[in-house]
Amino acid sequence: MLNKFFGLSGLPFGSNIRSYFETDGFMANKASLETLLFGPQIALVSGQVGSGKSSLVKAFVNGLDPADYRVVYTSSSNPATRALYRSIAEAFGIKAQWYGGDVKLQLLGHFDELISQGRYPIVILDECHTYSLAILDELKTFFDSKNNFSMILIGQPSIHKNLDSSYALPLKQRISVFIETGGLSLEETKGYVEHHVASTGGKQPIFDDKCYPVLYQLTGGIPRMINQVCYQVMVRAYGAKSNIITDNMITSAFESLRYH
Repeated sequence: MLNKFFGLSGLPFGSNIRSYFETDGFMANKASLETLLFGPQIALVSGQVGSGKSSLVKAFVNGLDPADYRVVYTSSSNPATRALYRSIAEAFGIKAQWYGGDVKLQLLGHFDELISQGRYPIVILDECHTYSLAILDELKTFFDSKNNFSMILIGQPSIHKNLDSSYALPLKQRISVFIETGGLSLEETKGYVEHHVASTGGKQPIFDDKCYPVLYQLTGGIPRMINQVCYQVMVRAYGAKSNIITDNMITSAFESLRYH
């Protein structure tokens, strides 16, 4: 098996890795999200594909006590108003009414009930860069209606163009926490790879030190791309019966992915 060939107890560079690689930037961003617990607020987490937006938010959520917080996550691409509210209601386990406005009232009432039980509601919405201006404006109204929950919006950088429009400006002015995720540095890229290997039982180096500058240059330090290239090169190394991965192997594996 692939993992045993490299002396590992599991497969690195996948979603099975439960511990997070905590850079200074990661920890600072996580601390920023924790300010949402002080009272009703909106946070925006933006960044390019694969830059760790979801991982950051998951790390924040995993640190919360379910007895004190009720957190729901929903991901919808370009939803209509009714569909958005229904997806949030379903995430909360609420049987939604037919009309979007009615579902909104259901949710706000449910939030009041949660707060009376000592549990604070947090709504996480992903793919927000696909939201129409009308939906962004609706989120402003939703938040303002009772001010009884916090909300995290996640999206790609194009969301800023929508938020800068006059129609969505009222929502932007209500966002109190702005976070932008990006690529890792060269040093962090090396640490990230080593973290994945160590998290799956690695005791000996698998990647030659010359790999890291090449990997960083090719991926821009984007975690998901690092994962993809590293797993691809491990598969190739396994086929070639080579238990040490070189910089040339990294380049070959990246080229096989046809990003350019």
